[in-house]
Amino acid sequence: MPVEIDRGQYHVALQTPTRAQVPWQDLITKVLNAALMFLFGLGPRFTDKGGVAGAIHGEPIELRNRGDEIGLESDYRPKENPECKQVLDTYEALLRELFEEELHFAFAKYSPGAILEISDQGEAGKILWLAVAYRCSIQTADVVFQSLRIPPPFRSECPR
Repeated sequence: MPVEIDRGQYHVALQTPTRAQVPWQDLITKVLNAALMFLFGLGPRFTDKGGVAGAIHGEPIELRNRGDEIGLESDYRPKENPECKQVLDTYEALLRELFEEELHFAFAKYSPGAILEISDQGEAGKILWLAVAYRCSIQTADVVFQSLRIPPPFRSECPR
């Protein structure tokens, strides 16, 4: 299945496939948001669609989940907010890692976009953990999963 990630000044979103075509869309959203919260010291956005919110270096960050796509968009349209850009850059990198890169660990090997083919939540969790570990760190992946009360699927160093 072809993958298209759309990046604008105030948003990042997986446009293709659609949210409805992604079997683990809620789990993906939870893990990616939790990764941003941990990395940037943000909290959850308590509104109808959820997302992440807080402040970085005194600059407000409020990014809401896009309802029809896996992605985030800014509620504010600041002229220049490098902190918001940094959060969106990280989200984009995580999406690209998850959907465009080959992921492997020990005997597990996943082709790009494998999460679109997985029917088992445990396997989906492994792919998500690997994407966060590759893009950020193993420790970040473990903390993110523990914060969501999901046991981290791997316990040793991640080669790459």
